[in-house]
Amino acid sequence: GKKKGRNFPHSNSIDPASCLVVIATPSETHYELAKAAIDFGFRRLLVEKPVCHSLSLARKLSKLCCKTGTDLRVNHERRYHPLYIQVRKWIQEETYGPVRTIRASVLTSARNPGRAILDKTGPLFHDGTHAVDLLTWYLGMPDRVVSVLRSYPNSPVEEQALALMTYPKGETVFLEAGGMRNYFQFELDIQTENARFLVGNDEVRFWKSEPSRKYKGFKSLTPISISEKSSAGSNPFLNLYDSLFRHLSGKSSRITGDMEENLQILTLLDTIRRRAEKRFLGV
Repeated sequence: GKKKGRNFPHSNSIDPASCLVVIATPSETHYELAKAAIDFGFRRLLVEKPVCHSLSLARKLSKLCCKTGTDLRVNHERRYHPLYIQVRKWIQEETYGPVRTIRASVLTSARNPGRAILDKTGPLFHDGTHAVDLLTWYLGMPDRVVSVLRSYPNSPVEEQALALMTYPKGETVFLEAGGMRNYFQFELDIQTENARFLVGNDEVRFWKSEPSRKYKGFKSLTPISISEKSSAGSNPFLNLYDSLFRHLSGKSSRITGDMEENLQILTLLDTIRRRAEKRFLGV
């Protein structure tokens, strides 16, 4: 209608059902913008992470997507990097034995550059969502969560979030988000029964259990070279859009990260925050 399309100068030539809407704005705007797009008639959305800045809004958005048949995906781009895809394959097929422990680190400062404070999500939701996304993709949901949040008095968000999580198959995960660092670091240190993978923004390393050269009768972790290249290319953003457009064209695609998956991610992030022991930092 005329009123409906007044903010879209070429709305008469737009078929909302065939368009892709990309929402790459601060977290606190995601719900309202996604709702507005769905209300207008758009049924294909790609939203920047996290899908919403609270679990309650994510639940509302999930119900709206189900009601309207909206296909909403979230930009957790590491799912489309060939290295993280390969690690998932090793984990699921137990190529190097079952996972024993994972240390997941998303280290930064809540106050510098400050986006986690400005949008009032905190480093757990704003940055930790990347780690929780991969952990959920690799292992599913934990059966127990013990967590601690450290923050300054009267601050709306935490400075550091720590969580110890156990999983039904016996895996144990230690997660740290924020942490009052003067640097940014994303890293997963994955230790299986027979190998260790260190994957992150700064380096990629791989060790495999081999007979020790130093100790007779023992095995040691031996460095093995690993390539980040594949036929898919190493740019996860291009791979994401390629997978998304193939999916929307009805072709075979590796697309993942729908609204229901992201509702799980938000549920886990909310559990870590809600159940956490709160500790205050000195000013």
